[in-house]
Amino acid sequence: AKKGVPAVLDMLRDNADKDAYLRHAGVMALVGSGDRAAWMTAALWAWFVLLAFHHLPFSAGVLVTVAVGLSMIIPSPPASIGVFEAAGVLALNAYGVSRTGALPYAIVLHISNFVPLVTGGAIALRLATRRGARSADRATYNSADPAARERARARDGHLWRQLRHGRQAADRAAKDG
Repeated sequence: AKKGVPAVLDMLRDNADKDAYLRHAGVMALVGSGDRAAWMTAALWAWFVLLAFHHLPFSAGVLVTVAVGLSMIIPSPPASIGVFEAAGVLALNAYGVSRTGALPYAIVLHISNFVPLVTGGAIALRLATRRGARSADRATYNSADPAARERARARDGHLWRQLRHGRQAADRAAKDG
């Protein structure tokens, strides 16, 4: 078996066609603009919260966002309690804000990021698992009527075939393009 760089090059060559859609300029532009929008929204939110505590420039909000984002690579307890705050305090230290002045800001920023995310996730989970249309689909799989079970399986199999066919067509178009 090959080792090192040749093995990596072989792996990349073998898998080159599997991610062809990522090389499509339109997809990459959409991903890139969405990524930038998400980071700028986070920086803007950090700055708005910062204005409630200290009157610092927008670049301070950007620095806090980058510091907090980079701090997520450090192993931390659930919800990054402590690591998030330490990163925020460290970032504001660059602007001359004392630890005692930066810690309340970092705590409020963490809460204002964490609570809506967890609340939204809980609501989404509840909506995704509630009884209703989805339970009716499950009922057809568990139905005593063999014809109903077969129709449900055929419908779902048809959807999967459509998805697979669409992916194969996109891969062929990327190869030809």
